[in-house]
Amino acid sequence: MEKKMITAEEVVELAFGGDAHLDRAKISEGVIIAAQNKFIRPVLGVVYDLAHTAPYAAFVNEWVKLPLALYIKWLLLPELIVEVGASGVVVRSCEDYVSASSQQLRVMMQRLRSEAEALLDRAVEELEKNASLYTAYSAKDNVRCRTRIVGGVVI
Repeated sequence: MEKKMITAEEVVELAFGGDAHLDRAKISEGVIIAAQNKFIRPVLGVVYDLAHTAPYAAFVNEWVKLPLALYIKWLLLPELIVEVGASGVVVRSCEDYVSASSQQLRVMMQRLRSEAEALLDRAVEELEKNASLYTAYSAKDNVRCRTRIVGGVVI
């Protein structure tokens, strides 16, 4: 199986503020690998495949883990609100909490994705600024350099 760039514990620490009540089982290996392949691989290109070798491992640790954790949180948010079980799909509730409206969830997810994208852009800037250190990176491999996305539509 593909190597993970981040652990569930790191996701909890970076994206959820170390929330002790979060069910770590929700942050499965599949969710981590899916986030890596959906959001990180298309931007880093060859660097993605070298992520566990020097000097790229240090780069991933310092520049990629935070945006990756936020992308994972973005993927998980809808699942954290509802529970799927024998009773079907139900909304979690507690005495002291009120579920977020669909509009509030949408706004939060947009903010999360925007923050993750800005942090990933910052990571790419680091690669480009230190091209002599990160020789495997090529902007032509970065999908963001080859396409424009406006309002979620690829142009």
